[in-house]
Amino acid sequence: KRLSDVCNAIDNGHTTAPEDGRIFNEWARIEVKSGRYGEARRILRQGMERFPKDKSLYLSAGKVEERIGNIANARNLYATSCRIEPSAPTLQAMAMLEMKGKFPDLKRVKGLFEEALMLDPRHGPVYN
Repeated sequence: KRLSDVCNAIDNGHTTAPEDGRIFNEWARIEVKSGRYGEARRILRQGMERFPKDKSLYLSAGKVEERIGNIANARNLYATSCRIEPSAPTLQAMAMLEMKGKFPDLKRVKGLFEEALMLDPRHGPVYN
C-alpha cells in the first residue's frame, strides 16, 4: 500500500521523483509475485509514461508480457529497451525468448548472447 501511495504521489507531482523507474519496477515485481500480471502491466505502463528513457522498465514489461504469453509484445518491449540502451540482461532475455519459438534462429540467438557478453563479460546469467 505504501509503495502504491509513493508511485501515485510521484505521478501526481506531489513529491520529488527519483530519476528513474526503480520504484515502479519494484511495485510491479511485488504484483507479479502475487500473480497479478494485469496490475503489474498497468504499473509498468505508468512507469514508462513517467520515465520513457528507463530501459529497465521496458525489460520488466517485456518479461511480464512473455509470462502471460504475449510474445510479440514482449519482443517489441525488449527491442525498445535495447534501442534506449543495450544491456546484457535485455539481450539475454531476447535470446531466451527466441529459443522458446517453434523454429528458433540459432544464429541470431548466438549473436545475441555474444553481444551480451561483449557488453558485460561479468554478467553471469549469460553463461548459463
